[in-house]
Amino acid sequence: MVGLPSFGIAQDLPPLTFTFKDVNVKGAIETDTYAINNKGVITGDYIDRSNVQHGMILNGTRLTTFDNKRCNKTSDRTGISAFGINSAGMVAGWCRLSGKNTDYSFTFAKKKFTTIRPPGSTSTQASGINDKGAVVGSYVDPASNQLGFLKVGGKYTTIMMPGAVTTAATGINDAGIVSVNVGCGGLSSFAYTTLMNSGTFTPYAVPGAGPRGTVIREANTKGDVTGYYFDSASVVHGWLYHGGTYYTFDDPNGANGTAGAGLNDKLNIVGLYFAADNSVHGFDAQAK
Repeated sequence: MVGLPSFGIAQDLPPLTFTFKDVNVKGAIETDTYAINNKGVITGDYIDRSNVQHGMILNGTRLTTFDNKRCNKTSDRTGISAFGINSAGMVAGWCRLSGKNTDYSFTFAKKKFTTIRPPGSTSTQASGINDKGAVVGSYVDPASNQLGFLKVGGKYTTIMMPGAVTTAATGINDAGIVSVNVGCGGLSSFAYTTLMNSGTFTPYAVPGAGPRGTVIREANTKGDVTGYYFDSASVVHGWLYHGGTYYTFDDPNGANGTAGAGLNDKLNIVGLYFAADNSVHGFDAQAK
């Protein structure tokens, strides 16, 4: 069932401002920030000076690095990364299996990896986790269909919007609301961006987005939502839905674009910006 959008323009609210700071791992040539919990702990990955990608958890300046022996040791963004983190510090992520064109998903906590694999899947990407330990992501079935999944305890549930060509779940908040991107012919073009609550899909679309559309990444428990969109020139910008209004944000150093990725209840947003020299950097932005 598709819910009707109910988005107005909150004319009486003061505009939000966004204050940005870089997030860098010391000695890394690239740091990618994808999620932040309510304690301000950030997860994602970094690339070292040997051009090898590692998973990371950043608690202030304290770095926890994690690698999985099953994963490629590469910097092609399939080496290993985490895309969700909950308040207990458990992360959800995925990597490309060594020597195979197959994605392997996991949760990681207390130096232990736990495999995430929906029944019948041939490739899996875990992208979000909430404080109850529920995990969401996407998987490929034997017929090469891409579907979303929700894992609660040991139970897996497939997420698929009727009529969609591809479905990918990217985040889940503590209320159980899932962020879902629906494709119509390719992963680079999203025709429908939505939150799912008990089987009802509610669409989100940033005004002014170009043909490549709007991508949703995460919703917090207060009704705020973040992600990124492509304008008519295919330049990427971050967006935040707050108080009934869509806000666009761009890192001042992101000459070639900014992508919102993670959001907590304190309106801290993490993501990536693309500098004039095409290098990629992580950021932590505070919206007020």
